[in-house]
Amino acid sequence: MKEFEDVVQPITPEIAKLLTDGSKILDEGLRYGVYLYEIIYESNHSRTRVADMVLGLMFREVLEVVDGINILLKSSCVVASKPLVRTLLELYAQMKLIIEGNSENNARAYMVCHIHLQIDTFQKPDNEGVSEKEEDAEIIKNLLKVLHSSEYKEIDSRWIKLYKKKGYHPNWYNIIEKPRKSINALLEAINDDETCRIVYGYLSMSAHGFTAFNKLEVVGDQYEMTQLRHPNSFASTTNFAMILLCDIYHCLIERYLSKEDEEKFTEWFEERMVLCNELAAYEKSYLKY
Repeated sequence: MKEFEDVVQPITPEIAKLLTDGSKILDEGLRYGVYLYEIIYESNHSRTRVADMVLGLMFREVLEVVDGINILLKSSCVVASKPLVRTLLELYAQMKLIIEGNSENNARAYMVCHIHLQIDTFQKPDNEGVSEKEEDAEIIKNLLKVLHSSEYKEIDSRWIKLYKKKGYHPNWYNIIEKPRKSINALLEAINDDETCRIVYGYLSMSAHGFTAFNKLEVVGDQYEMTQLRHPNSFASTTNFAMILLCDIYHCLIERYLSKEDEEKFTEWFEERMVLCNELAAYEKSYLKY
């Protein structure tokens, strides 16, 4: 009987080099992100606009998602990393729409959706079937005060109207002044590259479990399990994660920093893309799939 280790792709010297080189690229991307976060947010505590807060929290989530992608790719878990790359794409699209549109109103729409999710959480009964404990009721009261305030009331009314129509919580980009029905519509709204929409479709198939037949192997008249943790498409997954990460950095640098900072970033980005191209060339030349 086969053991789990029998169906895991062995780490050859060639694969080890691929994993190490890819990890270095994403490690550098993450370190640059921490540096950006510090100079954009931690060095300027006076930023009090809603958009600044929402973008800052989304930026932190971006770094956590890329860290997760990197950890998975270091172990050659390429298939498991792809849904996280899709999450990164969705974060990029949302951040770009907040930045390029009516930033404050778009960020308030994001907050309205978040507040309603919080209210739902506090209204759920606990293990003993008791709902809305005294402290939870006070939190809900304060959250409702925010929704009923002049800044949020109109957006909240859109949320309520759509919730009654759909029967489930709408996304924030469904309730903005020019609503978008889906992430695909969101990518169109930000005039993004066609490649993003194509790759989003591919990543969606992977996230929803529609790529199982890509791993089918038939020997004679029997199915045979192909090796797990195979590094197939490692380079393209790494590259796409890095490109998305850098697109997010560029949006934030344009919004918050100087032209000189933007020029320095462009130089850094181009150097990283050279490494990404070298990674793809190595995978194609030295690994036999």
